[in-house]
Amino acid sequence: MMWRIKALADPDNVLGPNVVLTRDNGIHLKAFKSTPAIEDVATHCIECGLCEAACPSRNVTTTPRQRILLRREMARQPQGSPVLAQLQHEYEYDGIQTCAVDGTCAIPARSRSTPARSSRGFRRAESTKARENVGVRVAKQWARVES
Repeated sequence: MMWRIKALADPDNVLGPNVVLTRDNGIHLKAFKSTPAIEDVATHCIECGLCEAACPSRNVTTTPRQRILLRREMARQPQGSPVLAQLQHEYEYDGIQTCAVDGTCAIPARSRSTPARSSRGFRRAESTKARENVGVRVAKQWARVES
């Protein structure tokens, strides 16, 4: 009955082919999404999306899940690829600078795989001892800085 309805409503089979109805017995083995390894703190993310509602910076640029997807797309690109160069350039702001790095994305997902931990690692790699010293001095004098 379902196939007859499908044939009447979609004779050219353009609406969701092999989504609900399929005659392909091996469909469950096709079109797997690749998940290349990225940073240890994010590589095991299953992209459930539970982190997104908790992210304080989700409406600024990218959500936590989008940050992980972007990192995976970067991992798929060959070295020297113009796509990789553009992704890396845009990720600096969209994925690293705008991440709140407060770790709230980990709470609902109950996972250690978070973009916040990746962003912290990226920031740490870019940092220098002099920058850290300035940050500590500013933090200790915050009342004065704020005024």
